[in-house]
Amino acid sequence: MTLKAFSILAFGLAAFGLSVVGPSSTQAREVISVHDDWTSYVDRENDLKVCYIASRPSKQEGTFKKRGEPYVMASRRGPDKDDEQVSVTAGYPYKDDGKVEVLIGSTQFNLFVKDQWAWAPNAAGDKELVAAMARGNNMVVKAESRVGTTSADTYSLKGFSAARKAIAEACS
Repeated sequence: MTLKAFSILAFGLAAFGLSVVGPSSTQAREVISVHDDWTSYVDRENDLKVCYIASRPSKQEGTFKKRGEPYVMASRRGPDKDDEQVSVTAGYPYKDDGKVEVLIGSTQFNLFVKDQWAWAPNAAGDKELVAAMARGNNMVVKAESRVGTTSADTYSLKGFSAARKAIAEACS
């Protein structure tokens, strides 16, 4: 995992009251606004603003008995609008070399996994995923854990575009 990805991960975890062990130059995190099912945040990493939006699932299904809190996050570092990254956690370590399937309408995205996190394979994949999230109503994230349990989390995309606009303004 890159330092950039780790930093964003640390900010996202902290946004939901969780913690992560490791280096972080987090200073003053603040909630920018809440838009329906999405909350926008701004933080600073040294002299760079790091903005992100996050949401928890509205529905959780699967064969799991116990797991941590699942959520999805879209982050943006600084004024570069093309530097957006979507990350997903199901609240458990994903199956090694597994894939996370994201369905938005009839469009499917396959994310790569590392431990408890999943991302688009590249910047172009992030751009396509963000565009689909902006157009969609709901998003279903399907995954398998290392122990073989499954999850299918449904996220409302209501408020996604407004929250994204809020971080675009805050990070410009």
